[in-house]
Amino acid sequence: MKIAFCFAIVALLISGAAAPASARKKAAGKPTRHKAEIEAATRLQIFLDRANFSPGKIDGHYGDFTWKALALYRESRGEQPQTPPPKGKTKSHVAPDVNGLDLASVDPVFIPYSVTEADLQSVGPLPSAVSEQAKTKISSLSQRGRSHRREIPQ
Repeated sequence: MKIAFCFAIVALLISGAAAPASARKKAAGKPTRHKAEIEAATRLQIFLDRANFSPGKIDGHYGDFTWKALALYRESRGEQPQTPPPKGKTKSHVAPDVNGLDLASVDPVFIPYSVTEADLQSVGPLPSAVSEQAKTKISSLSQRGRSHRREIPQ
């Protein structure tokens, strides 16, 4: 009887601890970004890249390199650059001030493309080792296009 009571208490404690843990996971999850926010960040990155101010990988995020490239772009035109968000906040999707930039010249941002059978044959299988994946054609395609590999369907 005493053992059954101990098991019941342990089970109750475990089930009580499991619910708050799942609630914490949902609260700590990444905030969802709208398609328009990703498109705006990508549009700025393409604009800066075309102006020869590399924003790093074109991934739709306002990362450190995008903020630095925008600051250098503004300085090259005699403008005062915007202060970036504090360190560690650059992944927070804080949009920089883009007033005065001709972002309308970057259109369309995304072009729908369906991967053909010929595309798949030219890429070949993807190795499981990361060091071998870097040597594949899909890696060179993403590097040539300055895009992140997740933007290229596999």
